Amino acid sequence: MFKATFKSSGSETAASTNQSNYELSSSIPWYRTWHRFLIGGACLSLGLLAVVAGGASVAYRLTHMRVDSGLINGRTVRIQAPIDGTIQDFYARPGAPVKAGQMLAMLEPLPPAEAVNQLTPPPVDQTAPVQLSSARQTLDLLTQQLQELELQYQALRKTTVTIAEENVDYSDAEVTAAIAQESAARNKYERFSALLEAGAVSEQEVEELRAAWQSSQADVKQARSEQTIATVTADALNQQTPLQTGIKDLQFRQQQLLQDIQDQTAHISTLESTFQTQQVQLDHSPASYVNTSIVPIAAPFDGVIHSTEHDTGEQVNRPTTLMSLLDCSDLWVETLVSVEQARRIDATQPVRVQLAGDNETFVGEVEFINAVNAGNLTRARSEALLPAIPANLVGQPLARVRVRIPPLPVQNEAHQFCGVGQSAELTFGTHSLIGS
Repeated sequence: MFKATFKSSGSETAASTNQSNYELSSSIPWYRTWHRFLIGGACLSLGLLAVVAGGASVAYRLTHMRVDSGLINGRTVRIQAPIDGTIQDFYARPGAPVKAGQMLAMLEPLPPAEAVNQLTPPPVDQTAPVQLSSARQTLDLLTQQLQELELQYQALRKTTVTIAEENVDYSDAEVTAAIAQESAARNKYERFSALLEAGAVSEQEVEELRAAWQSSQADVKQARSEQTIATVTADALNQQTPLQTGIKDLQFRQQQLLQDIQDQTAHISTLESTFQTQQVQLDHSPASYVNTSIVPIAAPFDGVIHSTEHDTGEQVNRPTTLMSLLDCSDLWVETLVSVEQARRIDATQPVRVQLAGDNETFVGEVEFINAVNAGNLTRARSEALLPAIPANLVGQPLARVRVRIPPLPVQNEAHQFCGVGQSAELTFGTHSLIGS
């Protein structure tokens, strides 16, 4: 009896001791609770930040399109010899940056006897004013032709937009009709297939109906393809971006006139510089002017020497091209995209441009989006530097995109040629994916 009582008392004592220890261990200091709360809040904040960043990245990719096959282009002007003569000094070297008015070459006129044998014009002091006046009249005429062509272009463009919108309506109707015919052909084929199992029709009839159904499916694909092209054309025209459709001839003539105006302006600048220099020399030495005057060839604008055709000591005849000059203030990027990609591009949004191997980006703007075929692409390559067709676009309908860009930071560095020929990555803003 005593032993049992003792064991019971010992158990109660142990239980009391364990309960006391448990109550002491459950008492956690307040600063540890706040520490855990702060760590949990920080982890939750980092998680939310990661979700927001991921959502922003996905949204950016849905509203932008990247094309990594762009090529930098620039306006090139040919500088020609104003007279027949011998190159006394030639300072131009390919890749060298030059300023407007900087001397590029010195041309010594041929002696009178050689000039007569080679049917040279009268002395420069008599013909230079006439040449300058004629060049200015030609420039005025070219400018007038460009203005008239612009009026024709606007009128034809308005008509083209109307026709393009009608083509969209027509293509929509064609798709609807093709789908209806395909549905009817399928239903008939399925109905006769059931009859074939019952032995009510021949197998040949069912095969003919299946062929008709497959043909109607091909018609649906063709109608949808024509609908896509018509929609892309109408969208581009409504965004004021020219397409090479019915107005491609006017666009080509406009580009030719712009190039002629640029060349004529450079020619006038050269004539004015030459005339002023010769006039000063004529005032000091009128008797020996024809035989001893040196004609300077100056740069008509800031740029970079692109190529040279002659060198010191060579004899040239007017209007031989002496060199070509890149205008670093007139640059653009050319690229090729699929018709579907062209349809997504929003031409009103700025374009992010990044040169290959360079982390710096700058902003450009879409100048035009032109649907091109094999013939147009061949002619376009003769007008500008176009990239090769990407492997994933071979066999697809293509569009040519030109993005006008500001002068590049490399234009003042030697042998960079204003960046012309360099690869560039383009990031376009796009329309909403709904309805694309």
